[in-house]
Amino acid sequence: MVKVCNKCIDGNYSLCHSMYFFWNDGVKYTCIFDKNNLIARIIKGVNIMKYIRLCNYCKNNRKDDDKWGSGYIGWVSENNYTCPFCQHELIDTILTSEEDDILIEVSRSASFYDAMIELKSKDIIEFNLKMAQFKSQVEQQKSSEQKNDVPRCPNCNSTNIKPISGLSRGASIAMLGIFSKKINKSFECKNCGYTW
Repeated sequence: MVKVCNKCIDGNYSLCHSMYFFWNDGVKYTCIFDKNNLIARIIKGVNIMKYIRLCNYCKNNRKDDDKWGSGYIGWVSENNYTCPFCQHELIDTILTSEEDDILIEVSRSASFYDAMIELKSKDIIEFNLKMAQFKSQVEQQKSSEQKNDVPRCPNCNSTNIKPISGLSRGASIAMLGIFSKKINKSFECKNCGYTW
């Protein structure tokens, strides 16, 4: 599947600043800029590179601690070893793309990435323990975000609710007038009867 990236075309046709895109289907798309054809293509897939790459020149000339522009590159094609920012050489790190997917959800700090690479090289057991904790934390965070999307009764916290129809609201107001419980209410809990 190929889509056109509208964020790459910066006038110079030099670099995509978008890295990864997420569509509603939950699939990761990666933007690949094609300098020869002056087009950007978005390719459906999980990851393009096996390991995150590092540009030592960009790392030594960091402007801030954000991962973007820090020398860590996780979005170029597998056979590209040229930094898209400074044109210096990229080297493979020991962090995999899968580990990067977890770490970026925990922190965007370049110092954090430096520390995680050092930990992996010195103590793989401790690194794997930390990664398992981070993965669990990210999964819990995503799970709680999904749970928060479900409307709940503010009185009993039940998800067994129904919207109050216009007909029901109108009938209640016609019968009870200003004493109706359904004036300015949108939902009714089927468990406790609370309306809000």
